[in-house]
This record gives sequence, C-alpha cells and structure tokens, in this order.
Amino acid sequence: MKIINEKQVDLTKVDSAMFYSISSLHKGLKNVDLGHILISRATEYLQINPQIKNFCTLSPIPNFRNYLKRRSNQDESIKGLLNINDLENIEENKDKLTSLCLRYLFVEKKKNNKAMDPVCNFHLKNGASIYRLNWSGDTSSQRINESYGLMVNYLYLTSAKSSNSINYKQNGVITHQKPIDQLATHLNITIK
Repeated sequence: MKIINEKQVDLTKVDSAMFYSISSLHKGLKNVDLGHILISRATEYLQINPQIKNFCTLSPIPNFRNYLKRRSNQDESIKGLLNINDLENIEENKDKLTSLCLRYLFVEKKKNNKAMDPVCNFHLKNGASIYRLNWSGDTSSQRINESYGLMVNYLYLTSAKSSNSINYKQNGVITHQKPIDQLATHLNITIK
C-alpha cells in the first residue's frame, strides 16, 4: 500500500492489485457468499484502470498444521514437525514443510473431490488459480501456529475465472501457474 501512496508512482503503469485476506466474521453469515461478492465487486471496480490485469491474493493456509497432526498418525516422520514454532527450526525444515504443503493443497481432497483447505476451496470455486506458495509469507504467531508462516497467492485472471471455476466445481481440477510448477520441480514432486 505504501508504494501506491508515493507521489512518484505512475498509477497508469500499475498492472496488479493484491488482496490480503477475507474472513467471515459472523457465523450467521456462513452460507452467504460475501467473499465472492467482495472479490467480484473489487475486481470490477479496479478495472476502471485498464492497465490492471492481475488480481491476486495473499491468503493463509489455516488448517495446514492440523492436517499434519492427522497425518502424523500414519507417517512417523511428520511428528517431529508438530512442535516446531520458532523461525530457525522452521527454516531448517523448509523443503519438507513446503513439500507437505503442496501435497495438502493439491492432493488431499474431501470426499466431494474439493480441496481440503477451506481458503483454497473458496478461491478455487471462485475461479482463481494457485500462483505461488510464499515461504515466511506471514510470520505472526497465529500464522506460525496454523501454517509455519506459509501463505498462498491465488491469481484471478478475468479471462480464465469462469472456466477455472467450472472446471474445479465439476471436476475438482486445481489450476495452477508456472511458479508452482517450478517449485514442484525443485522439490521433485509431481502435481496435477
């Protein structure tokens, strides 16, 4: 936000808009899709600047550590990761945690063939693709406790939003971008 407020920035050259996080504050609004409405309206509004082509979020992975707790019953090697809460030890386990997080986002599905992570499911059903996994994306104590500080960028391309949404809702296909492919290749992981 700071950079946009600086006088020397030419707003006609801004090509991206970032959304941080949307959360439901009231349980009574659980089945009202306010997040979808908010993202749709914000992208429509921001399109008054025709240069903005990239709409992206920086989103949490709130249930990643809980997923690892459940998996640790079948995989002994995960148990050692559960008690890690300091940045130094998290950093020492970067590749392992990143690999497990990719598995959580891309492989682990609910019975209805949808992403297990609720934030991931929300963005995918609204037409986003997974753009990038951000190591140390948020090192607040809450995010360390939830996801070891990992965050995700979800990319909303206006030209692909509808087809991404339909493909995910009907077939469970998780669309992703080149940075995810590069990360998976680096970690020697196959994702679909």
